[in-house]
Amino acid sequence: MAAHHPTPNQNYNIDEWVIKIRTSLQEEIEDEEDDDGDVSKFLISITSVPKSLRSAAPESYIPQLVAIGPYHHFRAELNDMTRPKLSAAKRVQKHLHGLKLQDIVDEFNKAEHKIRAHYDRYLNLSVETLSWMMAIDACFLLEFLRVYAIDDAKALRGISPFMSRRKSTHNSVLRDILMLENQIPLFLLKKVLEVGCASTDQADGLFSTMLKNFIIEISPLKITTENFPQSFDVVKSSHLLEVLYNFLVPENAQLSETPEIEDEDDSNSLNNPARDFLNHVKQVLISIPVKLLLKISFRILTSLPGLLILKQSLEYFSQAENSRSTNSNSSNNCNIKKPPFIEEIEIPSATELLSAGVLFSPTNQPLSEILFDIKTGTLHLPTISVDVNTEVMLKNLVAYETAVASGPLVFTRYIELMNGIVDTADDAKVLRKKGVILNRLKSDAKVAELWNDMSRSIKLTKVVFLDKVIEDVNAYYSKSWRVRGRRIIRIYVLGSWQLFVLAAAVLLLLLVSLQAFCLFFSCTHKTNLLGAGKALNNIITLLDMDPRISSRPA
Repeated sequence: MAAHHPTPNQNYNIDEWVIKIRTSLQEEIEDEEDDDGDVSKFLISITSVPKSLRSAAPESYIPQLVAIGPYHHFRAELNDMTRPKLSAAKRVQKHLHGLKLQDIVDEFNKAEHKIRAHYDRYLNLSVETLSWMMAIDACFLLEFLRVYAIDDAKALRGISPFMSRRKSTHNSVLRDILMLENQIPLFLLKKVLEVGCASTDQADGLFSTMLKNFIIEISPLKITTENFPQSFDVVKSSHLLEVLYNFLVPENAQLSETPEIEDEDDSNSLNNPARDFLNHVKQVLISIPVKLLLKISFRILTSLPGLLILKQSLEYFSQAENSRSTNSNSSNNCNIKKPPFIEEIEIPSATELLSAGVLFSPTNQPLSEILFDIKTGTLHLPTISVDVNTEVMLKNLVAYETAVASGPLVFTRYIELMNGIVDTADDAKVLRKKGVILNRLKSDAKVAELWNDMSRSIKLTKVVFLDKVIEDVNAYYSKSWRVRGRRIIRIYVLGSWQLFVLAAAVLLLLLVSLQAFCLFFSCTHKTNLLGAGKALNNIITLLDMDPRISSRPA
């Protein structure tokens, strides 16, 4: 069989690819040496959103108005933003002290491999195309961010009306530029500022002020300037979404240890005498002598008229019990075999916590300051502002943490905590009245819908301080006297359906005996007694069908 030889065109493509790879690797090695071994600049920071998150709400991860960077640049439906981008680039060029935009493009050409290193996808673009794309998008973002660095209203006159915060399009642009797949490296923006400013120090100061003001204003968590992390350096972040994430999740919250949570037996919340007494009564009622006595009595009395109802009732309950036992075992086996793909946070809702005496206290602190004060029963949560852009921000922060962050999923755990305590509009109303939620949507129902629609992470995680908060809240809730009372009724009254059956059976036995007595002495109300017996039998059936009674504690 003749060997396959590549065509000359194939040889040329292969050789060109090899040359390109060797050149790129050599340039990266040289630049790493120039940067004193700082490899953090070459880590991937802009990735595609995981499919498990994107499939639930793709519109939350795909820009709808403006494309920033290469991933969505060539989508036809976003071409309307080309003119505003070029206008922004022209205005920036006027402040370059005689330089042209081509000079910025030339600088970007030198940093080609640094730009590509930030993306997880292969960018099938030429050096010139990539540099021009980044230069225009960087100018557009700088003009957008420049609004946040200006306090004087007169200075806003030099900025395009399109970029003004007073325009309705601002929210649409803001939503798009905070999406994970719609990012460009921040060092490109800094390079443009350095070219346009008188000195590097001036450019650094303007850049830091711009980003800090931007993050403080658009952050869903209302962290005040006084509580701004002193160690937070915006320049160290790779892109805008990462700046927001590092602001919300400071380094001291990046804990990797897992808490050791001991399982609590719900019955331990009862005092020992009460529990022992109830258990003793329960054991006596279902003991073997009582069962034997009832069995003999029923065999004797079933020969009397009307006792067929009692016999059928007991047979029905016996079959129902066997059926429940079989279903329970089958369900347990299914649960054992089923792997826990997603970890659920078990925590009462806000209304349930409030009824148990838990207080809610809003704070202007970052996520690392979430805590539960056991002495006062106060849950301290950061104040979060909910508006039309909040859902997109939160989902893309979760996507970034899931795809890029190396530590525990702190922000995702916070989202799951809020999702756990906000189930209905009443829960959202409770948190709104307490100041934890600043609702800028139409109703509390919209806020509850937002939290319930939040996508979960695709990874399991343990966050030590948040897990401790959840554990303390659940323990405090379980020890509430109202919760204890409901648990006693559910477990030892409603849960002990055998007690109800026995009492009903005894009452039915008395009624049937009375009916038999009336047969001999011609009582005028024997029909009513028979009807009462049937009604009691129906009550027994309803008791067994009631899930609150038929379900027993594990």
